[in-house]
Amino acid sequence: MKGVRYCGKTTTAMRHAVSFVRLDESEQIREQAMLAPQIILQGDTPRLIDEWQLVPGIWNAVRAEIDRRSGKGQFILTGSASPSEDISAHTGAGRFARLTLRTMSLAESQESIKAVNFNDLFVNNMQIGGLGGIEIEDYARLIVRGGMPALINETPEIAQDAMIDYVENIAYVDMRTLPAPPTPERIAALIRSLSRNISTESSLEKLAAETGFNRKVANGGKHGKKVS
Repeated sequence: MKGVRYCGKTTTAMRHAVSFVRLDESEQIREQAMLAPQIILQGDTPRLIDEWQLVPGIWNAVRAEIDRRSGKGQFILTGSASPSEDISAHTGAGRFARLTLRTMSLAESQESIKAVNFNDLFVNNMQIGGLGGIEIEDYARLIVRGGMPALINETPEIAQDAMIDYVENIAYVDMRTLPAPPTPERIAALIRSLSRNISTESSLEKLAAETGFNRKVANGGKHGKKVS
């Protein structure tokens, strides 16, 4: 199970798991997972292994254990970040089913009248429409609040502060894990630019100009111009 932080992966998985281990709890647990993964895999099933990507070797250990047990529904792996590239990692074909958990829709948070079914949009001659529902001001409030489950019942002010902290963590904390981390201020500026251009087509040149990067624009052959 994958998805952005705070979207409810662990909470959802815990509802289906019988036992669990969280690899982000301590360095000692991660060391044990690296040195003796079989101990981490022990427990009643389905067993949840949260933030598994912190110990990439767990993937192959789980795969081998699934083959050994020859049973379904043995493990649930959840993670917020992309695992590091590991050429020894098996694809997981036939052993793993990948699920993506997204933030809550307005229908899920009970803030939509559910008058239009998405599938109906692709049916010829279908009469589609509805009356009532929330107003423009409500949509503005909901956009600021977002769809993180923990923020659904919060005030717009609390939700806005939480989302500001969320974005700042991406720029100033998450990016540090990259091999060549970019400048946090640049990432924050890029996020603001992307936010302004949601649902529009925007060139790399425009995004670079809006972020104020000092950049070189070079011809990129058949792919056009590239910004670096």
